[in-house]
Amino acid sequence: MFERRYQTFKRTVNRLMDRTGSPPELWFLCMCYVAYIFNRISYLSLNFRQPHLVATGRTMDISPILAFSWMEPVYYKQHDSTFPSDSPESLGYFVGFSEHVGHLMTFKIWNKDTNKILDRSAVRSAL
Repeated sequence: MFERRYQTFKRTVNRLMDRTGSPPELWFLCMCYVAYIFNRISYLSLNFRQPHLVATGRTMDISPILAFSWMEPVYYKQHDSTFPSDSPESLGYFVGFSEHVGHLMTFKIWNKDTNKILDRSAVRSAL
């Protein structure tokens, strides 16, 4: 069963990276993104329970999964903007969930210009 699940996981990561044109250096973040989702969706083999629930006894909220998709362009709030000359927002790309920073709706944002990953909760879609 593990081998089958790993094949599905690997295939999902590869398709996601290919179909979104993700740069190769983001492969680990893509794996974390897919693992986050796979651990929070229910499976028939687990009697329609989440793997996280089976492992820990806690049902996890899926709200963050519904907010953005992988490599979706987003605007995030800058912490270092100077009023009023600069825009308080910058363009970035959604690359995951910040599980250990901030509240539940804190996301990892990739800034293409600086090639840095930022944790932000003030985020809106650019689509």
